[in-house]
Amino acid sequence: MASRALSHVLQNIRVKRSMTKPFPQLDCSICQPRAHIYLYNTCFERSLENGSMTATFQLNHVRHYAKKAKGKGNTFPRPETKLTQEELNALFSYDEMIEKMSKAKDNLKQFYFKDLRVRTSSGALTEIDVSTSDGTFPLNQIAKVVQKSPQLVVVDATTSPQYIKNISDALFNCNMGLNPQQEGLTLYIPIPKVTKEHREKLVKSSKTKANEAKKMVEDVKIKYQSILKKKHEHISKDTIKLLDTIVQTNANRVKTEIDEIQKAKEKDLLP
Repeated sequence: MASRALSHVLQNIRVKRSMTKPFPQLDCSICQPRAHIYLYNTCFERSLENGSMTATFQLNHVRHYAKKAKGKGNTFPRPETKLTQEELNALFSYDEMIEKMSKAKDNLKQFYFKDLRVRTSSGALTEIDVSTSDGTFPLNQIAKVVQKSPQLVVVDATTSPQYIKNISDALFNCNMGLNPQQEGLTLYIPIPKVTKEHREKLVKSSKTKANEAKKMVEDVKIKYQSILKKKHEHISKDTIKLLDTIVQTNANRVKTEIDEIQKAKEKDLLP
């Protein structure tokens, strides 16, 4: 419509034309050779002497770049590939990998429950593992644990005198801040006061153990990724890539769960 209107005007008025760049042919409204576009600015002037009108328009040369057509190329999403647990186990030891990753998390939870408490009591000490030349035993299986007062726990090792040194070492290294005092076959254990410094020390220990657990998960991940790389002769490249992603996803999931467990424990230690 604009083109027809401008053509009508140009038939009745004198035209002054100026261009910034020559062009092959002039259209009343627009010139568009291949890959080029011309834009114009028009200004009308009326003569006071005879009432005639002059139209002056500037044509500017603009480079037109082609855009990628929509819908072309590989725009369709790839179908999601899912493998059942049975199929995963047929390709590699999937259940074994999950078990090892979960074990790192479970060991951390057990450590937090048994060894990382704000208040130490005889009940907490009974489950401490004592390593001996005959194996590892809970403390309450080889000694008698009695809480004499809120500030003192007594361990009697008369039934297993050969383990007294092992018991003392286990109590000292249990991350509860204990300092057992030995008198014969009896250990006296003062219960440390709950101070801010003590709580902060427990939080630091919780973070250290969480990092160790995540390191265990990372080691399991690297091990199974390495196993998958050696299966390139029997498994397609795309399948190996999918399995590698599954291993990475499970490792990330367990690490996230470990972080959540640590944060919950820290909140318990520093309310």
